[in-house]
Amino acid sequence: MTTDRCVHNRWLPLVWVAMVMLLTSADPVQNRRRDVINAARCRVRCLQNSVHASQNPSTSTQQMHSTSLVNCLQDASCTECIQPCSQPFVSLTLCLGSCKYESESCEESCDFLKRIDVERPGSCPREIATSLDDESCDVVAECESDADCEVADLKCCPRRGCSPVCRRPTHDTFAGMPPVPGVPSVREKSKGGSIELRWDSVQQTNSTSGPVLYIVDSRWNVGQEHSASLMTPWQQIAQTTGLTTTMRDATPGHWYEFRVECVNLSGSRGPSAPTQPFRLLKEPEPPGAPTNLTEGETLIMEGKMAVTVKWMPPHTSHLRVDRYRVFWSKRSMPDSAIEDQGEEFRHVLPGNEHQFQIPSLDADTTYLVQLQAISYYGDYRLKSEKSSIYLTTYPLYSPRSEKRVSGAHHRVGQGHSSISIVAVVHPTPASVTDLAAGQAYFNNGLVKANVSWELPEVSEDEPETDKVILFWSPEVCIAAADSSSEEGLSKLMSASSYEKKFTLYDLRFDCRYKVRVQSVSRQGVTGHVTQTSFQTPSCGDIMVIGDVSPDCPTIVPMVPEEPPELQHKLVISNINNITAVVSWKAPLSDAPLTGYKVIWGFMDEDHLEKTSAFTRVLTKDEVSFSLSELKESSTYQVRVQGRSRVGDGKISSIQFTTPVLRDPPLGPAYKQVTESSAAPSLLATAKPSSPMGAEDPASDLSVQLRSSSWIPLPCWLPWRYAFVTLVFHRCHVLWFSIT
Repeated sequence: MTTDRCVHNRWLPLVWVAMVMLLTSADPVQNRRRDVINAARCRVRCLQNSVHASQNPSTSTQQMHSTSLVNCLQDASCTECIQPCSQPFVSLTLCLGSCKYESESCEESCDFLKRIDVERPGSCPREIATSLDDESCDVVAECESDADCEVADLKCCPRRGCSPVCRRPTHDTFAGMPPVPGVPSVREKSKGGSIELRWDSVQQTNSTSGPVLYIVDSRWNVGQEHSASLMTPWQQIAQTTGLTTTMRDATPGHWYEFRVECVNLSGSRGPSAPTQPFRLLKEPEPPGAPTNLTEGETLIMEGKMAVTVKWMPPHTSHLRVDRYRVFWSKRSMPDSAIEDQGEEFRHVLPGNEHQFQIPSLDADTTYLVQLQAISYYGDYRLKSEKSSIYLTTYPLYSPRSEKRVSGAHHRVGQGHSSISIVAVVHPTPASVTDLAAGQAYFNNGLVKANVSWELPEVSEDEPETDKVILFWSPEVCIAAADSSSEEGLSKLMSASSYEKKFTLYDLRFDCRYKVRVQSVSRQGVTGHVTQTSFQTPSCGDIMVIGDVSPDCPTIVPMVPEEPPELQHKLVISNINNITAVVSWKAPLSDAPLTGYKVIWGFMDEDHLEKTSAFTRVLTKDEVSFSLSELKESSTYQVRVQGRSRVGDGKISSIQFTTPVLRDPPLGPAYKQVTESSAAPSLLATAKPSSPMGAEDPASDLSVQLRSSSWIPLPCWLPWRYAFVTLVFHRCHVLWFSIT
């Protein structure tokens, strides 16, 4: 009976680990939804305070709730109260830092956000009846508050005699919350292009009374037919206290679904069922013409030209651009009286490409280049209007017919004969001087900077500068990178100017920019590059010109980095116990470290076995951890991550394989017991091993009990067990009880 109970208790830690890992797997979508609900609850609290402050006995409850949002936005105290509700709650310190002028109502909203982040709705289930020893409690993930539970709907619940764990609350989770709204009705407004949603007011009881806020979500897919598998994730489009809202930016050719969720001070029971797929009656139109079609670099090879053309996507398009079609043909100049049209060539490109190199063009020839965008809508192909430019290739002359000028000399073979081709090289204009960049500033929603330069005096042999070309791009950005930082760093902007100054636009905060300027002659020859660099200020330090100020985001601290120098060493004791000592160094972290989480277990096909994994939470000062009683010839993985108030950090992992142990010692190990020992002792004597094949009967083994003697005992046995096992030649085993 005792053995069965020990085996049962031995497996309980593994069962708990499996349950905790299943329940605490983080869901980013669910966590983002919790942030939306908590922000809505924060707004509802401010609305409720505003309603109580301006309550009129003659005003009905429904009228009071429907107008409270408008009244709140017109009241200074209520506006300050709502201010912290517009961004995800990270910490109380950051939230209080966003409050202006130490507003009491703003600080109270921060306290409310912290409380609902730490204390989630619902009650913990009854404590577990099974009694677990301290060792089994250590392998279960710990939590101090509900905010430590990674899954949004879990609570930190205590266990009898052990650390608390994350568990699902009981059935009273929705106590005090409003009912789930019905499915909203959808219709297209008479003017077209807008979708109107209406829903019924929820029926509240005394326990759920008070202002409510409705969250409206939508999702969509593009196509002639609806496809549930191609639907985008749910996105919030409105929050309102009313019973209707209008989606004004609906696009033809899109299938939409909508849902409504009701939130009060206590929370939400969840969204309504989605509406049936809905689309506008208007069919999608062809995309607009591609924009900014320009001529790029020219490549001269074997008497032929290859010119690159570049463009930007259409400004407007109901559908995604699937293809671009490029046309080119020989033409006379636009102002020529003779229309000389040659053979037309074409090429089709994918919709994500925005440049094309036109091959095999003749020298000193004018071409008409046209570009068309194409979108597919089911079986229909929607074509845009064509964008067009005229380009003229550089002239190449034969030395027999023209005066030879300095330049690159090529021999182009044609059959058995060859001709000599000389590329005419025009003089290079002088480079600009005194290039300087002024202080960056913020104006009309953009970060800008003024640059200026001077044009040197030119001699008779040098051509005059017609214009200059400017290129600017960020080299490095100091500010915290967002999701579009890599794309922003690779963005090269260009422009041309006929003056000695230019205003750079579309700059980013806190970046170092490089500016390159080239002079261009009337013949289109570019001079040498002159460049300079300048630094843009951060969002909070930039100079503002005009009435529009930048909306500087609150810097959110990052989770800890990977713990560096993660290493291990194996220790094998004289009783064949394998212990692994894992150590690391403190990682970099924006917020102070609060501790470490260590997860270890067996490896199964290069993956950690989650069912047999163990978890331990350490303090911030513990940078090493010992794993004892490991199995021989087994592969283990250990994962370590730092923890802070921002969340669990990046994981650093290491794996190792334990060695194969030698067999336990079988020879006698003698322990001297003194004659004065009052306790009885064991004496086991055995004959030396017989030669191979000789008999060794058990009768040759004599065992005697004496008060003082030598005791042959296996030295590898732990003395804390209730039995001593004596092993002799040919596996004859005798058991003696120690009394």
